[in-house]
Amino acid sequence: MPRKRIVTAAYSVENDLDVYKLSAQLAVINKDNIKSVGNLQGRITKLRNDYEKQRVAVNDLINEYNNYLADGNKAESLYKRITDQKEKLLQIRQRYDVYCDISKTYGEISKGDYISNLIEEERKRQEQVKKKQKRR
Repeated sequence: MPRKRIVTAAYSVENDLDVYKLSAQLAVINKDNIKSVGNLQGRITKLRNDYEKQRVAVNDLINEYNNYLADGNKAESLYKRITDQKEKLLQIRQRYDVYCDISKTYGEISKGDYISNLIEEERKRQEQVKKKQKRR
């Protein structure tokens, strides 16, 4: 069954979750200049490593912050650094999730004929619509 991107709106190509998802992934591929699956996998590995380094850095800053709570100026400076590091950590995690999703989609597409599967799903959806119309 086709999945709607906006559940409350009528189904259309513009409101198809798969079309929306694939177009968003293609935009990321083009924007980030991803040239191959190997390149994508390398980026995923790099992001995983960067995420772990950032996570350790945030934890170190939090420990340092806890040690300097009595010194207001030092604690305030550390708090800002912690906030900045957490934001970087979030951005890395989001990019990592997007890349992993693209990799997963590639895996799904490369198994069998993706377009034929989409056409078959649409054919089944149209049959169900016709059955509902006949009942009325």
